[in-house]
Amino acid sequence: MKALFSTGLLMGCLWAAGSSGHAAERPAEKPHPAAATAPVKASDKPAAEAAVETPLLASDSVQLEPGDRLRFRIKEDPAAPKQATALLVGALGDIEFPITAGGSTTVTLNLKAKTLGQARADLIKKLEEDYYVKATVELTVEDRTQKGGQVMIFGEVRASKIPLPPGEKRTILDVILDAGPTEFANLKKVKLLRLDPATKKSIPKIIDVEKIKKGDENGNVYVLDGDKIEVPARSFNF
Repeated sequence: MKALFSTGLLMGCLWAAGSSGHAAERPAEKPHPAAATAPVKASDKPAAEAAVETPLLASDSVQLEPGDRLRFRIKEDPAAPKQATALLVGALGDIEFPITAGGSTTVTLNLKAKTLGQARADLIKKLEEDYYVKATVELTVEDRTQKGGQVMIFGEVRASKIPLPPGEKRTILDVILDAGPTEFANLKKVKLLRLDPATKKSIPKIIDVEKIKKGDENGNVYVLDGDKIEVPARSFNF
């Protein structure tokens, strides 16, 4: 399998090189060695690109989580991609790595409870078992401080999932208004449930959102990714 994969891709690369004609032979178009190896600074990139670039984490000790965005590249890839491929870790920890840039064949791994270093080692093992004689894998994860999130809202609202854009702080009033409270919503007794990292238990907090709407900002807390909010119905006396 290794021989067929490597030979086929090598022939494709040779054909592509031959079809480029004299353009590939022009010395002026060859990159200068220093330019090829020097790191690209943010100031060297277009302003728009530099502004949206997300910091990457490469430490092998980083614990991976569902929703993490990875950047991946194989140095020996015959397709020679100029940029790393962006991949998303699924809700159950599954992720598919293409064995060559733009190809449809993938290697599937489950990264649940794995570190970045363990994920890289597992991927190299899979690639070298079936596809590469040697695979040098570049694998990084986007800084989670730049990652958005989601708040779940239950009860008397029209929308149950409210996204949290990366880098933007949103209050409990913001997300409830986005969710669209119904005419039966009791905004005086909104319950915020937030997981305590130490005890792994949800800590409930009752918040008077009706009071916040009237200008009292004391209880208008910022929501976090994973928060759950319950909007109860008003009670009616007949």
